[in-house]
Amino acid sequence: MGSMSASAIQSEMEKVEQAMVNIFGRKPAYVRPPYLETGGQFLSVMRQMNYTVINDDIDTGDWNNQSPASSESKFTSAGAAGQGHIPLMHETYQSTVTTLTNWLINWAKTNNLKIVTVGMRFFSFISFFLFIPVSLPLFSLCLFIGSCLRLTKDC
Repeated sequence: MGSMSASAIQSEMEKVEQAMVNIFGRKPAYVRPPYLETGGQFLSVMRQMNYTVINDDIDTGDWNNQSPASSESKFTSAGAAGQGHIPLMHETYQSTVTTLTNWLINWAKTNNLKIVTVGMRFFSFISFFLFIPVSLPLFSLCLFIGSCLRLTKDC
């Protein structure tokens, strides 16, 4: 991200927006930066385009072949206090789907946390939609139309 100009970032984001409008009939409200990189002009362009930038606070490491047990220890270490957590998890990894997700649901229940969408947490009026990863040849963004999961006590 750091090496892209503001106009290049905006141009690529406009392509993503148009794809989302063509598919869903509206632009996304949230953006998760590719590789969580927010350097260069990325944040200022996203603010100018009225996006809420979402980042994680717990990286499960599933993308790096970390075991579910290793990921579980990150949640345990982070604890259940504070404003909750936004984990980085990928539905494309079998161990995340079959092991970590079930553990996380039980951990959240045990700690009186609610699993909600980012839209519910920050802007409760936003509708539920699915997390949509969109990849364009030059620019890959994971876009949110109100559905990145967040663990929270206050909703």
